[in-house]
Amino acid sequence: MNESTVKNTGRQTNVSENQLLTRAQVAKRWNCCAHTVCRDKRLKPVWFNQRRLRYRLGDIEAIERMGLSAGECSQVTTKVGGAR
Repeated sequence: MNESTVKNTGRQTNVSENQLLTRAQVAKRWNCCAHTVCRDKRLKPVWFNQRRLRYRLGDIEAIERMGLSAGECSQVTTKVGGAR
């Protein structure tokens, strides 16, 4: 198992690479645009450096359990962000 030490909100954490998803992977999973994932304030990214980030699978699954993913992803952003 490949593990990396990453920095998230000021503390060091060991995170398994296969438990992290890219923005594009989350967008594909939720059937929405990568920019929509970026704007979603419920997701807290794990930063590897200034440009490389990932999202924890556990955080994504928790949002999905609340029923706010997939086809609803764009609807939530529209309601929060205003008219498109």
